[in-house]
Parts: sequence; structure tokens; C-alpha cells
Amino acid sequence: MKTKLFVAAALAMAIGASLPALGETTQSLSISDRLEDLPPPVREMRQKLIEAATTGEVANLVTLMEAQKEPPQISFGDPPRDTVAFFKENSLDGEGRDALAALVEILKAPYALETYGEDQVYVWPYLAGIDDLGALTPAQLVDAYQLTSPQGLKEMIEFGGWFDYRVVIAPDGTWSAFIRGD
Repeated sequence: MKTKLFVAAALAMAIGASLPALGETTQSLSISDRLEDLPPPVREMRQKLIEAATTGEVANLVTLMEAQKEPPQISFGDPPRDTVAFFKENSLDGEGRDALAALVEILKAPYALETYGEDQVYVWPYLAGIDDLGALTPAQLVDAYQLTSPQGLKEMIEFGGWFDYRVVIAPDGTWSAFIRGD
């Protein structure tokens, strides 16, 4: 449920809508790995993110952020003053390259189209939209283990939702979030 609220907040930011009411049941989740089914603006933003991340330079990702009217959410709370420094300070390697690697892996994974009433967002990985991670199928467990360790998944199951990195892109191609935590 906590992850659902995050996605709902990112959706609201992306389209300027209000948040769905707590417990609202109009949400639906469609899972796919068919890139050809993505709207062209979403497919283009996904590709731009992969290209920026595979350079190994956080600054190239920041360039994409700055090209948007509103920057994507990359942290809970106030946006960081220096985005490059934020990625470096919150990385394991001190350069932000582990976050860039995670971004590429997430965007190669299946995605979810989440619908709240008339509003939609695309979320990678689709696992971020699943309420009960303890009920994953064997195939979904393989998807999860490609993105996190067995211990990491166990912690997310105990927590009640996906709290590792996730990406949200609106149907118009607006990159709404690349965030970790919950």
C-alpha cells in the first residue's frame, strides 16, 4: 500500500491531479514487457534514460532532469540543491554509477501501467505496483531477484511493498520519478 501511495503521488505530480483517496479501489495494474506497446513519448524517455545512464556520468542524467518543466522526484522531502552531489553522496561507489546501473536494469525489466480513475503512469519495475510481494509467482521471483537480493526481497515482503529503486513516466513522456525508499 505504501508503494501505491508513492506511485499515486508521482502520478499526481506528473499530471497535476489530486491524489486518489486512501484505499481507493479504482487502481488497476497491467504488467508487460512489450516495449512496442508503450506510447512513443514513454518509449523515447525510457531510451533517453538508458542512454544517459550507460555513459556512466550522473551529469548526463541531470541534463535530462533539467530539460523538463518539472524535475522528477529523486528523494523524499525537498529536492536536493545539487543533484549530481546527491547521487554521488547516496551511492555505494561515491560516483553515482551504482544508481545509474540500477536505472538501466530497472528499465530493462517488465513495467506496469497503473491506472487511477482516468489517470495513468508507467512504472518500472512492475514489482513496485504489487501489493503482496509474498505472493509472487516463481517467474516473478526471478524478476525480483534480478533487481534485488533474496535478503532485500525478504525485507520488502516484511515491510509490505517494494522500496528499492523505481521509475515513473507519464504517458506524455514526462519522467516523474527515480526514487528509492518508501
